[in-house]
Amino acid sequence: MALSEKMSVLQFIQPSHFDIAPVYRWHPAFTLARNEIAAINDVLSPQEKVERVFRTSKLIHHILGERGDGDGAGCADDFLPILIFVVLKAQPPFLNANVEYITRFRHPDRLSGERYYYLTQFASACEFLSNVGPSSLSIDPEEYTRLFCARRRRRNSDPGPTEGVGGVEGCRSDNHCPHRDWTQHYPIGMLDVKRDPNAKKEQVPAVRASR
Repeated sequence: MALSEKMSVLQFIQPSHFDIAPVYRWHPAFTLARNEIAAINDVLSPQEKVERVFRTSKLIHHILGERGDGDGAGCADDFLPILIFVVLKAQPPFLNANVEYITRFRHPDRLSGERYYYLTQFASACEFLSNVGPSSLSIDPEEYTRLFCARRRRRNSDPGPTEGVGGVEGCRSDNHCPHRDWTQHYPIGMLDVKRDPNAKKEQVPAVRASR
């Protein structure tokens, strides 16, 4: 099952299933964080995508700081479950392709400190969602199976519009995303990589993300 499809089916998951402390649940900043990461496909360059991850992570730390005990205790343990929950509810398409794109084309000299840490956590969240099952959550396995199958049947009976990004239709998974080969769709000048001076120069049209 493609990750985008799996996240759609997993929308029955609640904060309690991630053992997110009640004090953090349904904080207003959850919506801001969800909207921030949901728009990761609205930007083109690796740096802009990293900034989406960075701002999402800062909003989560705002939740932890405002509702926590003030001394930072437990924040490290609470951060990743909240990030996973935010990403799940945002359902941004082509998560794995975005992580691969950022990792491959972001200049290593410009990816350090907090941004590198948050990108690593974001990649971990994507990996978790790719492999999540009842054993990874605080939920009865039979209840998980019942809810999962019900959501999947509902989705299969009414799949809705074809997912797309950048105005391109027909994308239903990371593996079938027409933007998979990023170098074919992004101007080389936008990528933080050094171009071979001996390479033949060619014009590559930019892809405009629809909003």
